[in-house]
Amino acid sequence: MNQDVSKLSNEMLISILDKRVELESANEAEMIDCIREIMHRRLWLEFGATSMFDFMTRAHFHYAPVVAQRKIDAARLLQVLPEIKELVASNEINLTQLGMVAAGLRQKSVSLELQREIIQSIRGQTVRNTQVILNEKLELEVKSLSKARVQRDGSVRVEMTFTKDEWAMIERAKELVSHSVPSGELKEVLSYCTRYTVAKKTGRASTSLKEVKVRQGLGVSRSTRRLVFDRDQSCRHVHANGERCNSRYQLQVDHIIARWRGGEHTLDNLQLLCGIHNRLKYKREMAEIARHSTLYRKEPKNRASINAWSNQFQPVWSRTDGLQLIQP
Repeated sequence: MNQDVSKLSNEMLISILDKRVELESANEAEMIDCIREIMHRRLWLEFGATSMFDFMTRAHFHYAPVVAQRKIDAARLLQVLPEIKELVASNEINLTQLGMVAAGLRQKSVSLELQREIIQSIRGQTVRNTQVILNEKLELEVKSLSKARVQRDGSVRVEMTFTKDEWAMIERAKELVSHSVPSGELKEVLSYCTRYTVAKKTGRASTSLKEVKVRQGLGVSRSTRRLVFDRDQSCRHVHANGERCNSRYQLQVDHIIARWRGGEHTLDNLQLLCGIHNRLKYKREMAEIARHSTLYRKEPKNRASINAWSNQFQPVWSRTDGLQLIQP
């Protein structure tokens, strides 16, 4: 279907994507079943391939090596556990999880009963939870030795193991510095924290670190901000299904009743929102202004323009009439 998705409504766009994902899962299940049968018949030999992996990446198809290996791993598991096909088709298990199961079974051989138990345990689980389940079920060896290897260009590749508490602390650090390191990449987070610690210990705080502190102190007092963070802990946005966001990434103090609507810096008018939902709330408020106002057509681009506009027009809200703009 050749369709301009930019012209679809939000509901139609999500509906179409849901159907495509459902079809994709069904096609994925059929694909790994075909791969399983090709492996069984050794049909790759007819294409001059040296292995099924060679067939998938060079001789016939041209999948990326990682993608090809995941499909092959899933097909091999399907040979001994036929129920996997239905689980993939229903999107209860994905190929990433099956690849992790296959990697774990290469490290330790277990009975068919335990394999079935593992597959049932990881249904509907995240990748992280799947890792935890596999480690517990297979009792995989805990690796603790750190390795550092200097590479050709002078960079250093490091492999290390963190304890559960240490990793929780690193995850918390990612959340706290997410404004400065929005990517959340471990290397960038550790680099930022290292620079911050060195600057603090040597008394040579960089300009960027000073700017972060200044930006965070604007508008709401530091003590009030701390009370809001201690109280809310995470994003307070509630989704349409009634679930709370609870993200702790790029948290921002938000005025429930916006400043330009007369909202105060009081604790009961403040909440924590993640960056995404704070911007969403702002856009919705601006959209409502545009719908109800014939006087104001252009969305403010910064705080100065918002203040200038709010001084010119007095917004008055009511449950029956919505937003009305009154010129003093």
